[in-house]
Amino acid sequence: MPPPQQAPARVLPGQALRVRILGFSPTERIALATIFEYSDQRVQRYLLAARGEACELLLVDTDDARAMSAYMSDRNMARLGTVLVGDGRVPGDLPRVGRPLVWSTLFAALDGVARQSMSLPAMLASLPASLRAALPPLDGRVARVLVADADSANAEFIRAALKPFRVDTGIAADAGQALDMLGLTHYRLLFSADDLPGGGLRLLRRARKLSAGDTSVALMSRDDNFGTRARALLAGCDTLLIKPIDPTELVTALGRALSRNRLAHAN
Repeated sequence: MPPPQQAPARVLPGQALRVRILGFSPTERIALATIFEYSDQRVQRYLLAARGEACELLLVDTDDARAMSAYMSDRNMARLGTVLVGDGRVPGDLPRVGRPLVWSTLFAALDGVARQSMSLPAMLASLPASLRAALPPLDGRVARVLVADADSANAEFIRAALKPFRVDTGIAADAGQALDMLGLTHYRLLFSADDLPGGGLRLLRRARKLSAGDTSVALMSRDDNFGTRARALLAGCDTLLIKPIDPTELVTALGRALSRNRLAHAN
């Protein structure tokens, strides 16, 4: 029997986060309240915030005009970690899930937002000074990374987690699309899933050749074992990230890639 997966380090075990919902039909509200109640079986738990109660996260029905009006007119809501539901237009690139609601997808989006919003200050403080210095400054150039993963929830989590560091994150769902994007744009860092359609490890090796070693490469896998680490080493990976990905390890990989690139240009 495989050992149970550990919770990502920056999701706070045992702490139930309160979620305020804007919009949604009466049926959806009942369903959300019920599924949040049963989230006590998960590492990260959620509760439906009562009217007027403080909350940590926001779930917005973008197909509801009144909900959208309330969301767009209240600037304080912009400070909350937010997940959008539906097809309505909202400025920016906030995490979004579609209808009909799939609970696993909704929880993945909420987990990603929770990890980002709760971990950023502690994450930065835990990084070595050299890596913090390598991260893009707020007034500096945007760094570009590419995430190649058919798991859209993981790809969107990475995009959201790196957004505070002025990172432009491209996403590819298979190796062919990723290679096309690598041929058009220079990326500082490539994250590739080992189960990527078309071959995740093959993509990393091709990326090494295309960039002449100038693009750092990271393998993502759900399997933390000797075989996975050996394959990553043989493929010349700079980093191995185990899913679910710890945001601190993610930002550390970015800092190392940018630091490595800076040293290469200095020499």
